[in-house]
Amino acid sequence: MLRSLVGSEMCIRDSINAEYGRGFRHGSRDLMGCEHGKEEKQTEVSKETDGSTKNDSAGPKKDGEGKYLRPTDAAFLKMFSAFDTNDSKTLRTKDEIRQLTFGILIALEIQDIKNADVKEIVEDLPEDTVLSFQEYKDWLFTTFNFSDKTRD
Repeated sequence: MLRSLVGSEMCIRDSINAEYGRGFRHGSRDLMGCEHGKEEKQTEVSKETDGSTKNDSAGPKKDGEGKYLRPTDAAFLKMFSAFDTNDSKTLRTKDEIRQLTFGILIALEIQDIKNADVKEIVEDLPEDTVLSFQEYKDWLFTTFNFSDKTRD
């Protein structure tokens, strides 16, 4: 029983990584705009005209203030829809909110926000929390201090 539960969790994790983060690529960029792979090495970071940094290697992209750049609305909607398990256009459980948050952080390669912190923040939400697409975006970007700027 324990083995099948762990296996199921691994399948969920692997499907997130494959489709939304580490394996799904459109052209040379994946769904959330992250580039990655063992063959890629840390490369030069240059300043863009808007003050954001352009980093050609894997890892989260940040603005000039060091805040994470937001994913595009299309990429965010695709992730949201994948975790909206009952197709209600809302996240109705803390599990859905927590899993989507982990999926987005994985896809954006944000590693300095710890799993325990995410779990605690989500657990502190009221039991009857229901978040629409826009409400979840606002919550995520405010809670985890994202930039107002969006990835290309």
